[in-house]
Amino acid sequence: MKKLIFFSTIKGDVDFFPITKMSAHRFNWQATAKEECVEVLKENPTHTHYHRCPSFPLLNSMGAVIKLPFDIDFKKLDDGNVEWNVRGNPTISTADTFKELKIIEWHNKHNISESHSILGDGVLKINTSWMVACTDPTIKILFLPIMTPDQDIFTAVGGALDLSKTAGFINIQGYLRGSFKDYTLRAGTPLAQILPLTNEKLKIEFRHALEHDQNLNHSLFYMTERGFSPKERQRIAQQAHNTWGEVERSRINVFRRKTNNLFRNTKNWFKKRGDAFS
Repeated sequence: MKKLIFFSTIKGDVDFFPITKMSAHRFNWQATAKEECVEVLKENPTHTHYHRCPSFPLLNSMGAVIKLPFDIDFKKLDDGNVEWNVRGNPTISTADTFKELKIIEWHNKHNISESHSILGDGVLKINTSWMVACTDPTIKILFLPIMTPDQDIFTAVGGALDLSKTAGFINIQGYLRGSFKDYTLRAGTPLAQILPLTNEKLKIEFRHALEHDQNLNHSLFYMTERGFSPKERQRIAQQAHNTWGEVERSRINVFRRKTNNLFRNTKNWFKKRGDAFS
């Protein structure tokens, strides 16, 4: 079976703020909506309520969700711009060479929306420690904003990754909006929904980076910081991804052989005892 693998070199992000299946996440509004629905139906059983709308559970059962692994404090200035501060000293890689990479970036003049509720003149980019790679070269993944969020201060913009040629860093860009003066976006806040674009069966795995994951991570960071030409960047990324894929597929094959050997040995043991085994 084809595997879509999310991994991080930061063990704390994996242990405490992991990427998980969307179906495993519970939004705060869901409990409130259920209570409201009960009250509405008590008053009039013929009424409807958004809690019973089939689109919500269907949407929230698809793909995976990536969460913010640190707190960000925002302060809106009098001129409409926003200042931010990331609490603590989080990093996005365990490699000493890349520990100084920015966690938060601001992309000026990237405001493609006409909404007057958006703050500043660009988008906020949150760089995470997560990467995604796939053993199948045909897979693409789609990033969507959280459609039913508990907060509306940060809204991700859509995006996509083509995993046919290389693995990808997971960086979430989005707009800030709202009438707040000071606001803290808390660790654990869902940032975006991730949907694999395939109708085939796909095993999704979330893990702390193995050795070949770390090698891929370091190779792509190396490529990013060197300022190579696009052609050279693609060559390095492709080579690193191919090496990762070879190791990952060999791991799958070793596991299959061990599983098959265990099955055969168990079957032979039962046969020697004269027990039925099918």
